[in-house]
Amino acid sequence: ATFYDAKGEVVGVNTSESTIWGPDPNARARDLFTGPDGKVLAQTHLSRSTPTSFAFTSYDEEMKLVRRGETNTNAEGRFLKQSYERIGEDGNANGKFVNTMTYDAYGFLTSRTQVDGDGKTVFYNRYEYPDVDDRGNWTEQLVFDSKDSKKPVKIVKRVFEYYEEK
Repeated sequence: ATFYDAKGEVVGVNTSESTIWGPDPNARARDLFTGPDGKVLAQTHLSRSTPTSFAFTSYDEEMKLVRRGETNTNAEGRFLKQSYERIGEDGNANGKFVNTMTYDAYGFLTSRTQVDGDGKTVFYNRYEYPDVDDRGNWTEQLVFDSKDSKKPVKIVKRVFEYYEEK
């Protein structure tokens, strides 16, 4: 995949060196995010832990650990749940925190909960999409201050823009 900024300039390229798909517990993969000059800006290493889950670790360009977690799928390989720790700073929490993300049967993100190092829920997001045929074009993100909140503190409507390859 090629990533562009609003002016259509290439800002990064995502390349996969191998595939994680398949139930083999020894399956390994490395996913690289490179800049237009070919320099590796970030990378993720994946390894199959069970037939329906894989562990991953992500590193920045200096090979500092920035994220680690596990993704669970159903038997067909669809994402069901992902939990991960991000190492570093965030606008809502410093240091260690855990994000748990859940997906629907189509592989779309439906919710995201962030818990800080003390176990306190920092925020809970729910994602809503239009009909299945139009899901790739926009989504609405509802941000709650906790999982039990009834009223969102913020609603973010995202429209995805696509740029032609040059």
